[in-house]
Amino acid sequence: MSGAPLGDVEFRLSFMSLLRLSPQLDISAKGGAVTGNGRISFLSAERINLKNVDVDISLRDMAPRGVFGEPAIGRARINIRRLAVGRRAGCEVADGEVWTDVLDSPARRFSLPALPLAGTVRCEDAALLIALSGENSQTGATLSIKVDKALTYEIVATASPVKEDMASALRVFGFEDDNGGLTYGSTGVLSGVGS
Repeated sequence: MSGAPLGDVEFRLSFMSLLRLSPQLDISAKGGAVTGNGRISFLSAERINLKNVDVDISLRDMAPRGVFGEPAIGRARINIRRLAVGRRAGCEVADGEVWTDVLDSPARRFSLPALPLAGTVRCEDAALLIALSGENSQTGATLSIKVDKALTYEIVATASPVKEDMASALRVFGFEDDNGGLTYGSTGVLSGVGS
């Protein structure tokens, strides 16, 4: 399995942070799947802090399997002012925003207007929660991604299409009728993180 092209990545280690036994790296990347910069601090062996992370991600490079049968094209932008997570405590602090146009390509497949999603990054019951929403003239959509301290994730997508042909198409992709709308859910465990 090939990974995403990283391009030019630069790391700058703060010497003073080593003396405090909490290494701090300023990272910047350009020319690859991710462009942007931010700061990462290792507050202990089991606690990580991100600060002022501002990145732009190529979805084609990061999600080659695509979305709903369409190649994942477009971008995602993430701006995290602060994120602190620990193996024992889980998500302690999270403050940021996310934007993506990942659903634009599937929308075009059904001759629908673009459907960008925007939302926030926050902590909820010690889990990291990314909650996005968007709408166009034909449908509204929400996407919730929740990751707990055991790295178990839950993804829930909802849609409220105006036309029945769109609802029928979403059912083919695994969406199920739920309280007047359509819902799709997925769960699993993140692999390759911290191992």
